[in-house]
Amino acid sequence: MWHPRFRQLALRHGPCILALSLCACIDDGPRDDKVAPPELPFEYATERLTIHSDIQRCEGDFARWESFISHAETYLGLTVSGAVELNVWETEDFDGERYCGGDWGGCYRRAGQRIYSGAATVEHELVHAVASELANRDAFFEEGLAEALSASPQFGRYAPWFPVKGSGDVDYPSAGHFVRWLLETRGPDPLLSHMSAPGGVTEFEAIYAQSLTEMTAEYFADAASSYPRLHDYPAPAFEAQGEGLWSSVIEFDCAGDDVRGAADGLEAIRELTVPKTGFYAIWSSAGGRVRGREKTGSGNAFAVVGDQIAAGPIEAGTYEVGIVGPPGVDSGVVIVWESLTARPVPPGGLP
Repeated sequence: MWHPRFRQLALRHGPCILALSLCACIDDGPRDDKVAPPELPFEYATERLTIHSDIQRCEGDFARWESFISHAETYLGLTVSGAVELNVWETEDFDGERYCGGDWGGCYRRAGQRIYSGAATVEHELVHAVASELANRDAFFEEGLAEALSASPQFGRYAPWFPVKGSGDVDYPSAGHFVRWLLETRGPDPLLSHMSAPGGVTEFEAIYAQSLTEMTAEYFADAASSYPRLHDYPAPAFEAQGEGLWSSVIEFDCAGDDVRGAADGLEAIRELTVPKTGFYAIWSSAGGRVRGREKTGSGNAFAVVGDQIAAGPIEAGTYEVGIVGPPGVDSGVVIVWESLTARPVPPGGLP
């Protein structure tokens, strides 16, 4: 018999194709002057962002987005000119058809330096904002660069194929993974040279001093199957309480830079390193969601809902873990432990 407060840990393994396929576009869709601005209840201003949001945002959101802009600017040697207007939705109310002209997770409009985006694709759009002055409008490289800098790229379905006129014709996993491989093996300078002036395959081959056919063969022979994100805002780590046992005390304080807004409360971010693949259990006293994604780009993830113990196999790796405190919950504790029995109870019992 299972523990009465036990449920199976929801797992996801392999590529996060859904998140990638719903990514973002640049400049496609309706013109800004033809679309009424969204009426979002929360407004904030940071150093480089004017933010309109459908939910309360916290210091962790602002710190993460500002830190990501700094990362992209430093990596590319480019600078955002002026404030970027960020309209962001955490809920399913985001209307991609209305604001982006299609079933997109988000979009960037050069006119007005404006972003419309679901929360999951904000950093992708911020890459577009940083790189907006590059003159080559080849969507393969525009979207590939945004994926390469903001996501954990994995092999896509197709060989590199460009130029591409519109974002809707780009296979995001293929473009992002190829561009990331270029950055890893050749650095950003030749890519920026190619993206700084209009050009296609001929110009690309001249800059890289190699034919696309030769480069494609090298790419498929040598590229890693996935790459970790180039930048993650740091988060406090779970504390080891003994072999195979970790815990973290959480304060759901919106002023903390480890706390972000969520549709169902406030979400505290932690980092968990699982040393070996095995069967693990997770419990949160806060009673909200707990979700984790591996930071290496493998697509491994887990999720817990409610105050029940959840258990299941977790792959070895380092995970970003989000713990949600529902409204009215100010603090809590999260426990993770290696569970080798059918009755998953942590050593010493629950607090």
